[in-house]
Amino acid sequence: MIEYLHKEARVNLSMLQAVVGHEMVDMGVTGNYAGDWPVKVLLTNVIARLHWEFV
Repeated sequence: MIEYLHKEARVNLSMLQAVVGHEMVDMGVTGNYAGDWPVKVLLTNVIARLHWEFV
């Protein structure tokens, strides 16, 4: 699922990490200030891109 969303559906990696619960990496100082993505943004930009027939 992660590979599909990142490579095929071209989901933003930071959003994908937030949805699957992975730690955001390579954010440097920005990671100290970056907040969580709003649920609506994640729903629209990540979850809605899943092709549920493959899950």
